[in-house]
Parts: sequence; C-alpha cells; structure tokens
Amino acid sequence: MAGQIWTSLWTGDSNRLRKWLYGSVLVRDWNSDGSTSLASFTPFDTDGNLKTTLLSSSFAGGQWYELGSLTESGVEFNPKFATEQTKIWQSRRAQRSDITEDDEEIMFSLAESKPIADVLRNNLPLSGLTAPGSTSYASTKPITTDIVYRQMVVIGVDGAMSNAEYIAEVRPRVALQKVGKRTFAAKSLDSLELTYEVHPDPASGFASKTLRGGPLWVSGSTAWSASQTAPVVSALTTGGKATITLAEPAYGISPYTYAVKTSADSGVTWVNATLDTSFNTVGYQTTTGTVTIKVIGVAAGAKLVQVFATGTNGSTSVASLSSSSATFVA
Repeated sequence: MAGQIWTSLWTGDSNRLRKWLYGSVLVRDWNSDGSTSLASFTPFDTDGNLKTTLLSSSFAGGQWYELGSLTESGVEFNPKFATEQTKIWQSRRAQRSDITEDDEEIMFSLAESKPIADVLRNNLPLSGLTAPGSTSYASTKPITTDIVYRQMVVIGVDGAMSNAEYIAEVRPRVALQKVGKRTFAAKSLDSLELTYEVHPDPASGFASKTLRGGPLWVSGSTAWSASQTAPVVSALTTGGKATITLAEPAYGISPYTYAVKTSADSGVTWVNATLDTSFNTVGYQTTTGTVTIKVIGVAAGAKLVQVFATGTNGSTSVASLSSSSATFVA
C-alpha cells in the first residue's frame, strides 16, 4: 500500500500569515473586590468588530483608556519561562523537568506627551486623570511608592479596515515593573518606555488570554447579525408544537443547521427541544433570509426560546437573543 507524499500531509495556509500593522493598548485600574473581573470579557461585537462602548464610563467594570500613539516598535511580549532538570547517576540525560518560572513582561513606549503618560509614569490611579489643557495642571509623584495594579488589553489589527482581523491579548492584572529613561533633546521624541509584569487575577480566573475577531476572522464563523431581533414563537398547539421564525446568521458558511433550546426559569437553565422533522424533513426551512423552525413535544408552560445555528464548516453560533415568553400546550 502506497503512502502519501508530504504535500498531502502539510496543512499550511499562507492566508493565515499575520503582521499586526496597527493597534492599541487599553488600560484601566484593577479592583480587588472582583468588580473588574474579565472572566467573560470580549472587546468584540457579534460582527467581529470592536464594541462601541469600550471607552465609555458605563462599560462593565469601568472605563478603558486608549493610550494613543506608541513608538514604531509597537508592543513587546517577553515570556520568562524556566525549568529545573533532575538527573540521576545512571544516565547523562535529564530524567525529570520542573517548571520554576512562568511569567511575562509587556513593554511599549508612549509617543504622546499627555496626562495619561504622567499618570502611568508616576504610578498613580487613573481615577485622578485630568483632561489636557488645564492652566493649573500638575502630576505629582508621591514620596512613598505603592503598587498600583491595572488591567491591560493589547489589540493588533491586520488587513484592510473594512475587512480586518483583530487579535486581543487580555491581561487582567498587571503591575508596573520598570520605567525607561527619558530624554529631552531637539532630535529625540519625548517618549515613555513602560514595562509591566503580568500576574494572575483571582476574580478573572486567569493571567492571560488571547481573543481573535474582526470581519476577516469571523467570515468562516457562524454569527448572528449585530442588530438581530429575537425569535418569534407562534402557532402554539397541542403536542408541545410551535413555529419559530428569525433571520438567518449574518456570518458563516451556509447552508446552516439549527437547534432550539427552551427555558422555563427565565433563562437560568435550558433544555433541548425536538425539531418536527415532518416539516421539510429536517424541521426548518430558509426563505429569503428568514428561517422557519418547527418544534414538537415541548413540555407545557411558559417558556423562553433560543436558537443555535451551525455552518457547514462545523462552526456553531452563540445563542440567539431569547424570545418573549411563549406558553406551550401539552
């Protein structure tokens, strides 16, 4: 039996080569009471682009601050990983490895001379940040220096803005480790080099997380429209039957398959519903972008309904919006 040649084995894709051409660093202060947990945080909206509320004071856990221009070297992530090897008398090869260090530093240089640079240089809380232009402006470094923990999201952008791919490196708890030298000179930019040490955040449950998004990234992922409307449940008849209608996904690879879940406790728990395969042999049908799904055997009572869609590439959407309460009939 003949084997395969290497080209059949290789799974490389030159379309996945990335340079992060542009980007931003977002920071905000960390709070020990858990209110700044990033356990479920994402900067991305359902269409893959960035949320419009990121820099809003109403954002969950507090406002993020975008640091503006960085020097052209961008952001450097410096892992610090080390192991200790154990050998035995009977061999010249290590028999056991133990991790002795698994840390990370993040370094970048601010290129703009503005108040947030002074606050970060002096290691002050962002709550004291003032707007530029004040005639009585002052940023004072305290006599005693305390650790100020912050949160950081580094966003990279590749491709055309209309069809970009994003990466977001999320660090839920960081502390200033080093401030670089500063130069006042006619031929030198007044830049601020900062290095942060990454720490675990008990409330978030991690020390680092990588998120990916953008229209280019989600083009193969199944996702609902950012402006989706909730499913409409109608034709509730005996036998736990109902008809559900909603718009098909805005992103993904069609045709889609669908699954339905119902909740009798206001969305605390969800139960799979059975599709009525007497309708179109699969239980659903799409006409001009509108999906009609029929279910059967749902237990009697008031229920919320959610729909999940799966593309032909196996990518399953998050839950749709929940429907209004619908009363199923036994």
